[in-house]
Amino acid sequence: MNKISIEECTSIANKLQLIPQPDNVGLSGGMMGQCLFYYWLHRKTHIEIYEKTAEKLLDAIVENINSTRPFRFEDGLAEIGWSIGHLFRHQFVTGEADEILEEVDRHARLYLLQTDFNLEWVAVAGLYFVSRYSNERCHEFTITQKRIKHDLLTLLLRFNFFSERTFPEVFVKYAKELDSSFAANNPLFKSLYILTQCYKSKVFNYRVVKLIRYFLKILIDCKEQMTSQNREYLCLLINDLKNALGEREDNICDFSSLEKDTEISNYKGNPKFFADESSVYLFTDNLFIPLISIKN
Repeated sequence: MNKISIEECTSIANKLQLIPQPDNVGLSGGMMGQCLFYYWLHRKTHIEIYEKTAEKLLDAIVENINSTRPFRFEDGLAEIGWSIGHLFRHQFVTGEADEILEEVDRHARLYLLQTDFNLEWVAVAGLYFVSRYSNERCHEFTITQKRIKHDLLTLLLRFNFFSERTFPEVFVKYAKELDSSFAANNPLFKSLYILTQCYKSKVFNYRVVKLIRYFLKILIDCKEQMTSQNREYLCLLINDLKNALGEREDNICDFSSLEKDTEISNYKGNPKFFADESSVYLFTDNLFIPLISIKN
């Protein structure tokens, strides 16, 4: 995966304008992915047609929010909710997100009650709820904020229950898969990201610190089996965690065994675009989100 220039993104956007919109409303290769792509490209280029295209896509997506869709990320209700929250958080759209996301919140809470709990489950529910809570923190002590904070605490309790009753080999298996897939798409890394966001948002207790320490140890122990790119992404998450922990840094883990001067760990500021042989990604809030499919 490599960073791509705005000129390259513009070329991709111009080609997309010439083909029909995708049939699915999903984030990865669907209408929502294109919507975010065009909104960010307009902000960086000020080309009006990109904003108009993004607005049309968003109208179509909101009209087609279907409560029967599965609560999944990249092709379900979770990604629609996360993406709409992203648009509100970065002020592409104005108004109140709660009215639009009320139905998604309801399904997310039902999802919390299911019994099939695993790391993929955490990645879906956690990414949605940490995004919702970060938006709500812009408003002081709203009822919605209190509800979502309670949802996050419920998630963390179940996460802790699951980790205490799961053999470490299960988590090590995820870590060892990092040699063949990009880390940002791995549920072990997403779980570490979610826990860090909870800590930064002050939705934490001793369980969060305990889980952060646990996952970091597994990842650092498996660092030699990671690709250089995945080690860079681990450095990025560690740097973000260090900033959040402040003086508590030394109480979490020994970071000295990892490189600190990697390129990816210095990505800051506005979201940026990356691409591999199959997709264009949006890098935002320390996450890589697949947007546009560019397979031939």
